[in-house]
Amino acid sequence: MTDYQTQAAVEPSEWTLYFPYATNPLSLNGPRGRHYLKNQWVKRVRNETIAYIRQAGIPPLGRARAGLIWFVLTSNRRDVDNLAPLEKVMFDAMVRAGLVPDDTPDLLEKLRPQIVTVDRMTHREAWMELRITRWDGAATQPAPTTTGYVQSTITKES
Repeated sequence: MTDYQTQAAVEPSEWTLYFPYATNPLSLNGPRGRHYLKNQWVKRVRNETIAYIRQAGIPPLGRARAGLIWFVLTSNRRDVDNLAPLEKVMFDAMVRAGLVPDDTPDLLEKLRPQIVTVDRMTHREAWMELRITRWDGAATQPAPTTTGYVQSTITKES
């Protein structure tokens, strides 16, 4: 019997969904009075998130931990709070896809978004990642706030 035949299948506990967004499509600082355009983006992000979840084959998790990471090419000043509308749509899509029953803090730990500057020589475009992890409900360090968020970080990739 060969080695690969004796190994048991291990179900993954972490998934990364890639989104080709160079800019934040649902920024708090976006254009005012263009509700139709905003609603189009909300539908698009929701449908893409659900499609990526199904494509990745993520099973219902019961409890999950999720965080958004935006990889950018320039070191311009950016505010992680502007990612909140995008995160909300993605977290709501996780509920619609059946990953978690609800996006309350006891079922979905929402990590604060991160903005990571990457090297322009190795990457041609900016992108976003939604990282989803199976969560047992144990407290993390630092502890989440009452809204379920954990302290944000802005890092620079070396």
